[in-house]
Amino acid sequence: MRYHPLVSVIIPVYNREKTIVRALRSVLNQTYANYEIIVVNDGSTDGSLSLIRSFVDDRITVISLSENHGASFARNIGMTEAKGEYIAFQDSDDEWLADKLEIQVDYMFNNGLYAVFCPYNQFFYGYKSLIPDQIFYQYEEIEKSILKILSRNNIIGTPSLVISKEIIEKVGVFDTQLFRLEDYDYVIRIAKKFKIGFIGRPLLNAFVQENSLTVNVHEEEAILQLLKKHSDFLDSEYFAKYLCSIGFFDKGGKVDCSKVECFNNLTSYDCSSNVIDYYSTECNRKIKILNTQFNCFANNPNANEFVIYGAGLKGCKALYELRKKGKEPVAFVVSDCVENCQLNGVPVCSIDDIENKELLFIIAAGSKNTEDIAFNLVSKGFFKFIVFEA
Repeated sequence: MRYHPLVSVIIPVYNREKTIVRALRSVLNQTYANYEIIVVNDGSTDGSLSLIRSFVDDRITVISLSENHGASFARNIGMTEAKGEYIAFQDSDDEWLADKLEIQVDYMFNNGLYAVFCPYNQFFYGYKSLIPDQIFYQYEEIEKSILKILSRNNIIGTPSLVISKEIIEKVGVFDTQLFRLEDYDYVIRIAKKFKIGFIGRPLLNAFVQENSLTVNVHEEEAILQLLKKHSDFLDSEYFAKYLCSIGFFDKGGKVDCSKVECFNNLTSYDCSSNVIDYYSTECNRKIKILNTQFNCFANNPNANEFVIYGAGLKGCKALYELRKKGKEPVAFVVSDCVENCQLNGVPVCSIDDIENKELLFIIAAGSKNTEDIAFNLVSKGFFKFIVFEA
C-alpha cells in the first residue's frame, strides 16, 4: 500500500517570464496528486507575476514580495508557509518529469528516509549533460559515499531534493547570510544529521540561463564562509588547492596574504605550500598564452586530429566552439570513466586508452586542474596540448 502525504512544492521566482509557465506546468502534470504549490514572487519586475496568476488552481498559493531578496530568502518564506509533511523544491526555469514526486515519495517512505535526491539533465549552450555524471560517479555507490562526496563537492541540486518537514525543525532553513553556496551549506547541515537517499534516475531537466550564472561572484569569500561553518566536515586540503586558482591572488598576480591567513585560521590545514607552488608556476599567465594558441587552432582549416580533455561544462563549451568551426574531436578524455560512454555524440575514454602520441589534447577542465592535467600528459608521453579557457 502506498503512502500519500501532502507535499509542499516551493518555487521562488525572479524575472522568469520566459520559463515560469513550463516550470509550473511540470509540477501540475505530476502523477502524484497530493501536493500544494507555494510560489514566492521575489520582487519580479517583468511579467512573471501575471503569468503565475493566470493559473487557476486551488493547489497554488502565491506570495508576492515587494523587493528582491534572493532565492534562499524566498524559499525560506515558502518553507515557513508549507503545510505538507514533505517539502520539494522547484526552480522557476526547470522542468520536472511527470513521475518525479511519486518516485521520490515512495522511495523515502519505503526506506525510512528524511531526504532524497536524484540526478538531473542539465542543458547548457545547447548541450545536455548529466549531473552527477556517471562518467565520474558510480551510481550504486553514491548513497553510501555521500558524506565523502559532499566533503569536496555538492552534487545535490536543490530542485532534485525532497525532504521531510522534520528536517526544518531540526536543521532550520537556508542561511541567507552567506554570499553564495547556500544550497551546499543546507545539504551539509542535513547530511550531518540525516541519511540522504539517492535515486539513480534523472527526474528533472535543468536549464542554465545566461543571467543565472554566478561563476566567480564572491566565490572565494563564499568558500571561506563555508569553511568557517563546516571546517570539521569539508576537505580543507582540496579547497586549499582550489582557492589557489581563484581566490588567493589579487589582480596583479600577487598573493593576497590576508586571505591565506584567513584560510589557515579557519581550518587545521596550512595551505601556504599550495600557494607557493601555484604562484611559482605563474599559471594564470600561461593559460592566457595557451588560450591564444587555442584560437589559432580553432581557425586553422588544416588542424590535426584532437581530443578534448574534460567532459564537464567547459569541455562541452569547447566542443560547441569547435563545432562552429567545423571541427569534431576524436573523443572526450577523462582521468577515469565507465566503459562505452558517450557525451553529445562523442565517445568518452580514459587517458590510458589513448595510444596515438601525436594527438593534440585540448585541456578544457577547471582552472584548478589545468596544471595537474598538463603534468599528467607529459608524464605519459603526450607533449601536444593547448588550453581552452572559457
